[in-house]
Amino acid sequence: MGAVSPFYHVKHSLDFQAPVEKVFGHWTAFLDFPQFLDGVESVREVARSRYLFQIKGSNDRLILWDAVITRLVPNQYLEWSSDSQSPIQCSGRARFRERSEATRVDLEVEYGPATGWMAGEANRFMERSLPDYLAQDAHRIKDLIEAGDAGL
Repeated sequence: MGAVSPFYHVKHSLDFQAPVEKVFGHWTAFLDFPQFLDGVESVREVARSRYLFQIKGSNDRLILWDAVITRLVPNQYLEWSSDSQSPIQCSGRARFRERSEATRVDLEVEYGPATGWMAGEANRFMERSLPDYLAQDAHRIKDLIEAGDAGL
């Protein structure tokens, strides 16, 4: 994972009652993240393996950052980090493990303090109980995948 001086370090695991191919497919449908990630307004692919995220901060202010997929092993592993020029420094990884008809996802995310003109707003966003926030989003995708309603 990229070198981020952690402001937050979050670990979370989820078990899905779905095959690994289905879970991985939904988890890597980055453009569809606004459907289940609270506060994510949009995700746009700006280059191969590079995505621009727009999240809603307080007072409806938008916070932007670039994320780069640094390693992807289909149905096994996903790793990402923010672009070095991004105001929000983050990195993370997700491991996908098949277990009979189920899949376990071990998620680890690190966020460093934001910089630049968005620093105050971005840091307020990250301080909003980030571990709980990520856990809620992870459970939202779990519910969508298992219910078969994830049209991602």
